[in-house]
Order: sequence, then structure tokens, then C-alpha cells
Amino acid sequence: MTRRILDWSPAALLACGAALIAVLALIDWQVEINATLGFLYIFPMVLLGTVLGWALVWILVGFAILGLTWLWCLYRVLRGFLAFNDGKAMPI
Repeated sequence: MTRRILDWSPAALLACGAALIAVLALIDWQVEINATLGFLYIFPMVLLGTVLGWALVWILVGFAILGLTWLWCLYRVLRGFLAFNDGKAMPI
């Protein structure tokens, strides 16, 4: 079943998602109990926020590693140029 759904076009998936949210909103509006179905709206947002939050953390860690690597490469190049100007061999 999920394989068929994944083969849908993005517009069809968006329309299906909007329809499901509309159905949930109508059910929530019509149900007259003390507990609302608001958790059905909040749960996907919390899940998405958690996934995006961890993705953002890993992206920031990646950028920090990339920045430190760039600084290390810049240091090595400048150190090499200074050693070249002094006529010294560069240690490995």
C-alpha cells in the first residue's frame, strides 16, 4: 500500500494530506467530548520538529567540522609558504 502511495505525484500527495487534515478537523469539530483530537494535529508537528531539530544539529556539527578543516588547511598552506620563503624543508 505504501509503495503505491509513494508512486503518487507530489500534488496528489499534498491533496491527500490536505483531505486527511480536513477530515480530522471536521471530526474534531463535531465530537463533543471533554478531550479534543488536537493531539492528532500536534503529533506530526512534534515529530517533524524533532526530526528537523536533529537534522539541524547534525548540519551545524558538519559545518563546524568543515570550518575547522578549512582553517587547518589554511594554516598548513601559510606555514608552507613561510617555510618556503625561509628556504626550509617542510616536515610531514
